[in-house]
Amino acid sequence: MYSETREKIVLFAYLFAVVVSVAYFVISNTADANPLYFFKEPTAAATTTVVYMSSGTATTTLSLDLNKSGVLRGANGLNLAIQWNASSTVSKLNWYYEYSRDGVDWYREQLGTIATSTTVGTAPIYNWTATAAGNNYRVFTVPTPQTQYVRAVFTVPASASSSALWAEFIGTREQN
Repeated sequence: MYSETREKIVLFAYLFAVVVSVAYFVISNTADANPLYFFKEPTAAATTTVVYMSSGTATTTLSLDLNKSGVLRGANGLNLAIQWNASSTVSKLNWYYEYSRDGVDWYREQLGTIATSTTVGTAPIYNWTATAAGNNYRVFTVPTPQTQYVRAVFTVPASASSSALWAEFIGTREQN
């Protein structure tokens, strides 16, 4: 009887040691994702400094260097925050994205594929029509750039009213 009890105790001790070892291994060796942090690039230093755009003639560009100051930032995600003061309900804001590897040669965003030698996919133009005069605030998702530079080119169509604009890129990336 003594040996049976001793065998049960030894077996229990071995099982307990295995369970504790496995639990320690699982808990202590979990892989955590790097936390995300935000970076931004505004058109002006303050939201009170806006760009005034006349209908049909004005354009302004907001550029982002993902390798600013030699610190490669990259981007897991990128948003465009726009504060827009529409002068009337016929105010309209258009913009499109361009990408560059060197900050000199810029390439428009492309939708679709080349079907023939004469048909090229569509380059999208994003637009926002005011529903009311005054301040409007929105955040738009930017297709994640695979290049060092990205920019948004803003225009106001000739058929629209003039307006004022402030915008910034807000990106996220993993922190090392």
